[in-house]
Amino acid sequence: MISLLWARLLVAQHFEIGPQVGFGYTNISESTGFFKPSDIGKNVWKPNFGANAIYYFKDPYVEKNTWVVGALYRANTRGSISPVDKESEYEIKSQTIALYGGLAYPLGEKFIYYYQVGLGMNLLDNEDYYDGAPNPEDLFDYLDEAADFKSSEFTAVYAFGIGTEVFQERFSILLQIDGDTGLSDINKSYDELKTQLLGLSLVLRYQLN
Repeated sequence: MISLLWARLLVAQHFEIGPQVGFGYTNISESTGFFKPSDIGKNVWKPNFGANAIYYFKDPYVEKNTWVVGALYRANTRGSISPVDKESEYEIKSQTIALYGGLAYPLGEKFIYYYQVGLGMNLLDNEDYYDGAPNPEDLFDYLDEAADFKSSEFTAVYAFGIGTEVFQERFSILLQIDGDTGLSDINKSYDELKTQLLGLSLVLRYQLN
């Protein structure tokens, strides 16, 4: 009986890993309060690339619903463009590493719907991130002096989307809206700044059942 139960649990488990590619915008915000960020400039639109791994406690294409846990890596460029001088901009090369959890639900016979949230860190390249005219505090909103960025930022990550099985049900392909929002101050100077990202991603993962 125990061996049968253990075999059933192993069959129900579902692990996937693979790459993702996305496109979206980032911005830098001045925020002295969590719920009231104010962008210092215009959005920077860029592609992003990465990979993720996810573990389903049950097979989401069979069970009613299931909890999920996973890990994310994403490389992207963050920044803001001056609202008064489009030639002046902050661009920070960034790498996001995060852990997340969520839920997945069957959506008909062939699709699933899922959402996930988590915590992570943005690793920031804090050298050569400004290109443009001098005195950026006069070119960007909410800046009292030129920004001096730190090398990392705590962030909250999120994603929700739909997926289906392809290639003889050995792969999952997913389309999702995803992003993150900074939780810590990235500026060594006076103003409190954080970054944010929002975009659309295509994910392809190999299934290890």
